[in-house]
Amino acid sequence: MRLSWASLCALLACLPTPAGHGAESADERVRLLTAHVDLAVMYQPDDEAHKLDIVVRDDDQGQTYRSNEVSLVVREAARLTLPAGTVFGNEGDPLWVLPQSPNPEVLFVGLSGEALLPGPFTGAVELRLVDLRGPGHVFLWQADAFGVFDLRMDTRDGVSAADAVQVPLGGHAHYNWGFTTNGVFEVVLQAFGQRAGVVTNDFSLPTALRFEVEPLPPIRTPRSVSGSASTGPASKTPPSSDRTPTPTATRS
Repeated sequence: MRLSWASLCALLACLPTPAGHGAESADERVRLLTAHVDLAVMYQPDDEAHKLDIVVRDDDQGQTYRSNEVSLVVREAARLTLPAGTVFGNEGDPLWVLPQSPNPEVLFVGLSGEALLPGPFTGAVELRLVDLRGPGHVFLWQADAFGVFDLRMDTRDGVSAADAVQVPLGGHAHYNWGFTTNGVFEVVLQAFGQRAGVVTNDFSLPTALRFEVEPLPPIRTPRSVSGSASTGPASKTPPSSDRTPTPTATRS
């Protein structure tokens, strides 16, 4: 689907740009706020069951994380108000956007096949959206130099094989990520590729990437079975620190 996005481009250009790299830690996860991050597809020749793997690479700090070690934070600076005439919603609706071009105020998220050499594979590896858990919908699209874009993922009509994007072997690409509301999203991706001389596809395990779209709703204190409120504060926010802990380890 190729659509004009001139009005949305104008809004993206207005995102504030006065910050730098940042990371926090909370609930055993590293929270990446403003880094250059790649969702990297890795080749595992010694793994008999899953030749492909998906990891999160913080290019600014040279750190690689498993998906359950990190949260990708979509800061409030990413929030836009939609103009009339866009495919993403009605005029005045909010949309949180991580843009395909770098903006130091928000995360810069790419898809990387730099660890995949062309030799073993016959073509590009595909990343498919296989599940979405969260309070709203997710879009993935890429703009070209002429002000039009290709919408690759759109969960408003459910999740299907059409929600997929190719990852270039030996390279990487950046896309716009859009979220229709705040809250915690788990975007579950799975990588597929075919090696030369192999009839069936190789694939990764389904990998849940956690996006925390700010402001996060408060964590409410559960009520007891008797119906009376339990003791303690009514809500809390996750603790954080200023240092990053050392990790272990078309739609057309």
